[in-house]
Amino acid sequence: MNNLEQTIEPTGEPGVAATDAFYRENAQAYFDRTFNLSMDHLYRPFLDVVGEHGRILDVGSGSGRDVKAFRAMGYEAFGLEPSPELAALATRHVGPYFTVARAESFVTKDRFDAIWACASLLHLTRAQLYSTIRRLRGLLKPGGIFFATVQAGAGEHVQLDGRRYTYYSGPEFEGALIESGLQILRAWQSNDVMRPDGPLWVNVLARLGSEISN
Repeated sequence: MNNLEQTIEPTGEPGVAATDAFYRENAQAYFDRTFNLSMDHLYRPFLDVVGEHGRILDVGSGSGRDVKAFRAMGYEAFGLEPSPELAALATRHVGPYFTVARAESFVTKDRFDAIWACASLLHLTRAQLYSTIRRLRGLLKPGGIFFATVQAGAGEHVQLDGRRYTYYSGPEFEGALIESGLQILRAWQSNDVMRPDGPLWVNVLARLGSEISN
């Protein structure tokens, strides 16, 4: 059992099925590849603005690595993961903190001090991105923190494994958050942690103004 009351709405967006199929069919391999990666270089700037305690929603929680790390540091962290297979592995190795649902259709009465969306929004189309950020913004408490990473670049691409990626420049991705009612605190690029020749990542920290809550 998880601790989030939620409803799930279906999605009919093109490209979703192939991306879903990749994570269903490769859940164990993806878990093994990502669960023990060190993300301290991103945890530090995020948690510095979140504060010492609080409720964190990990959007696209994958292996559960980040939920595990946040809980070990004293946060009440939960994961949102569209792949039932990955959510099951995360639950087995981390605990009952994961809800199977999509960020673009997730509804809950819960509110969070922070949202962490590390390498998860990049599978959305541009149209989906704007509406999804607005939906997630509505899950934040006033003054809540929003953190997200996407791959740097331009356009969209479907990889040979079937996964769809949408790429953004730093200013474009920052603009999507600003348009959704978030205030940018910091934006920077970082290298890929899995391989030296991997993609550059756009990282953005933002805050929900105290006067905006829905």
